Amino acid sequence: MEEEKTMTAERSLEIIRARMEQSQRDIVRNAGKPMVVWGIAVVVFGLLIGWLWHHTGSPRWNLLWFVMVPIGFGISHVAGKSDVKVRGYVGRVLGIVWLSFAFFATVFPFVGGLFAGIFAGILPMGVQRVVFTVNVTATIIILLALCTTITGGILKNGWITGSGILTGVVGTALALVIVGPWQSVLMAAVGVVLLIVPGVLINLQTHN
Repeated sequence: MEEEKTMTAERSLEIIRARMEQSQRDIVRNAGKPMVVWGIAVVVFGLLIGWLWHHTGSPRWNLLWFVMVPIGFGISHVAGKSDVKVRGYVGRVLGIVWLSFAFFATVFPFVGGLFAGIFAGILPMGVQRVVFTVNVTATIIILLALCTTITGGILKNGWITGSGILTGVVGTALALVIVGPWQSVLMAAVGVVLLIVPGVLINLQTHN
């Protein structure tokens, strides 16, 4: 009787482990496509905003980042209709991680703009641009790198984890010294390293 209970417990653990592994494989198989979609969106909008900012001298073109968000969600939703829907624990955790990034990356620029408006009459214009604009860029890079690193750890993918850590450090350092339109170009480069390249590698691994 005792042996039967032990075998039953071991069998239950095996089933749970098998389901978690299958869930992880499904997530890995589905992760590549949205990463590539969002990466392309970041690259396109980053280069477009940088070009417009450079030729007009107006940082207001950064408002186009908010246009990118619904477009990215729409394309990602359409592209992912044929994917296997993963409802397990790992899938929920990753969903929460990236939804949290989307929330803070969207809200933080509004907060930064609000404080910039409050201190508009106190700080010189040049100081305002350095303090507020660069901090927004650096913060978003940190958030994106953090989410990418967490995703790589959960999926046990060394490339994603390593690229998240390295790009987070280097990208943030560059964001603290780069000003003007080149910030948008920097975001485009970050999109390539943290989203497109890992997404392509995941897709290739899945097909193989």
